[in-house]
Amino acid sequence: MVTLSAEDTRRAARLIAEAYRRAVRAPDVDRLIAHWRRTAARVERTYDGSVYDYLVDLDRRRLLAAIEAALSEDGRTTLRRTLGPIDERFERATMNGRPVAIVPAADANPWFSRVPANPGPGLRADLDRMRTR
Repeated sequence: MVTLSAEDTRRAARLIAEAYRRAVRAPDVDRLIAHWRRTAARVERTYDGSVYDYLVDLDRRRLLAAIEAALSEDGRTTLRRTLGPIDERFERATMNGRPVAIVPAADANPWFSRVPANPGPGLRADLDRMRTR
């Protein structure tokens, strides 16, 4: 569990609310971190989802990066301490590749250029189709 100051908790909540404005229930920072931890575990094995599932996973990490940028220095340090080991696992299990999706330059994020080293058949087929376009 990540312990943030009251102000950092409010900053994170504002960003999450904006990202999930159409959702019935938005996650909190701890749920986003838990999801990212599960994503790292999935790519360490065989990522068995589709490219669309993968993009959702990457978008959640993008949101965590936006939250990190909005926090105080203490909050960023706390969040980095938690995310660092998960990010390292993810990076070891992925490789740099062509960006997974066409992402506007202003929204470019390094996570979108990482692809699982061991994609499952569905993701592999999706990536192959994207490369032939």
